[in-house]
Amino acid sequence: MPKKLNPKCINENRALAYTSTGHITPCCWTNTSFDEKYLKDILSEDMHIDNFDTVEEILTSKPWNKFFKMLRYYSNDAPPTCRKYCSSNKSWEDIEGFETRIDKDY
Repeated sequence: MPKKLNPKCINENRALAYTSTGHITPCCWTNTSFDEKYLKDILSEDMHIDNFDTVEEILTSKPWNKFFKMLRYYSNDAPPTCRKYCSSNKSWEDIEGFETRIDKDY
């Protein structure tokens, strides 16, 4: 059973991240997710900041709208990075199916 998500980029207004490749990402955890579904579209060459005049244009683009729609309505389809860091449970299942315990009390 997939873990329930609590997307921090939506629910906690987490700060956006800027990558060394010239892209805006939903958060710092997603800045190297070049091959993950939904995130690879955000990190594509078409989404490079040089192709836009404002950050608002980036955030209202088709890849970003698709990403946020997925988080809100189809979170079972979320990329592994999102499942790892934004699971509302204290554990997450990685790509290979191994479950890792995440405790906030460390």
